[in-house]
Amino acid sequence: DIGTIQFNPAGSAVATYSQVSFTPGISVSITKTQGDSQDYMQNTARRNSGRFIFPNAGFTLKFDTGNSTGLRRFTFGFTASVTNDFNCGIYGSGWNEKSSYASYLADCTNSLDYDARTPEKLENYESGDDICSLAYNARAVDRLTDVKGNYYIGTTDNISSTGDIYMGSWINQSTRHRTYGTKTDYVINFGADISDILYIGANLGITSLVYDRQDAISESADEKDMFQTGFRDLTYNYAYRARGNGIYGKFGVLVTPVEGFRIGAAIQTPTSIRINEWFQHSMVHHFGTSLREATSPSSDWTYKLVSPMLFNLGIAYTFGQVALVSVDYERANYNLMRFKAVNFSDNNFFDSANTDIQGQYAPGASNRIRVGMEVKPLQSLAIRAGYNLDKTGKGDNAEKFHRISLGFGYISSGSFFCDIAAKVTLQPQKIMKVYGDMEAYDEVDGTTVIPGPTTISDRKLLNIVGTLGWRF
Repeated sequence: DIGTIQFNPAGSAVATYSQVSFTPGISVSITKTQGDSQDYMQNTARRNSGRFIFPNAGFTLKFDTGNSTGLRRFTFGFTASVTNDFNCGIYGSGWNEKSSYASYLADCTNSLDYDARTPEKLENYESGDDICSLAYNARAVDRLTDVKGNYYIGTTDNISSTGDIYMGSWINQSTRHRTYGTKTDYVINFGADISDILYIGANLGITSLVYDRQDAISESADEKDMFQTGFRDLTYNYAYRARGNGIYGKFGVLVTPVEGFRIGAAIQTPTSIRINEWFQHSMVHHFGTSLREATSPSSDWTYKLVSPMLFNLGIAYTFGQVALVSVDYERANYNLMRFKAVNFSDNNFFDSANTDIQGQYAPGASNRIRVGMEVKPLQSLAIRAGYNLDKTGKGDNAEKFHRISLGFGYISSGSFFCDIAAKVTLQPQKIMKVYGDMEAYDEVDGTTVIPGPTTISDRKLLNIVGTLGWRF
């Protein structure tokens, strides 16, 4: 299988033929989202987000040396494989009478240094916080003119005759989170068969990263007359994209000490990925008969990420031409993982982020176990099943991914073969804070914390792919 070259470069040397194959398919993200409390995001929202994918394509060319021992044949190959699928769509909604995003933005604006929250600096995006400037320019927050200094309230806030600030009425809220893109590895492979006992291989890999994210928070009023500003609705949008490229090497070996039994190991160097990021915020605000729109300046910058070193070890046993079983273990070493500055005057810019990596992941590693089996009830029919367990992080930050796959393959008496397979990934729950907590004060209760809405999403990713190939 050409796809196995990604795991162990020596795999290309095992087959006694050349081959070419390509694999189109679909990716479907399945989510169920609800708030963590009956006070926020009460609705249960289900979302399915599908898209076309092309997870694998490649070829291998086998060259026989004519030797009966020693170097019997060698292989050159090329594959393009999707090694990560970022397809995910999350939607949550409900009503809220305790807080609003506009009130939270006003709270954030008031927490800025006094000189940073002047109207002039907010209007010109010089406050040091684009979200606060965006909210001010969209008039989601506005300055109180009847108090000294620069103090701001949200468009959903009312002011009583005694100067108390309170929400005008309950509001409808919704949040949307959408990611899509892939990490694709392009591999140039060399493999060699030594006496049909020892197989060695090497990959030159090029990683290509395409990642896009879109977030939105919306809130609207049913009882518009209850708001002194005439608040009707507010929508915040965040757009982000990342593009990256990196290079790495991988080296593998396979040994067949006895017929049918195979032991393999491979090691992959850390990948230095150069990433370019772009992001921008925008907001639309309706109040009374007015409409205000604002868009922040875009941010565009570049940095490097050094990904972990990988090591894997596997065994497999073939029961003649009838069946096989295999078990693989892969480990990623996070000790070398870090961000590096590119074209930054401050070489210590990523010190805090790198410290977080060491605290959350290192010393430690992610562990992946793959178990697979294949049965051939007929010479032309293969039935396959597999299970993957991925564990990333440590302690309370650890996450587990479970992947279950099932496939059927047809092998003709000639060169043609085809396959269809389905894989379900059970992802860990995604907990997202829509916006942060706020502090409120009154003479009776004093200072109290009003928690911001939080969504909890159960996520699955379904991939259905078909492979067409020819051996020659």
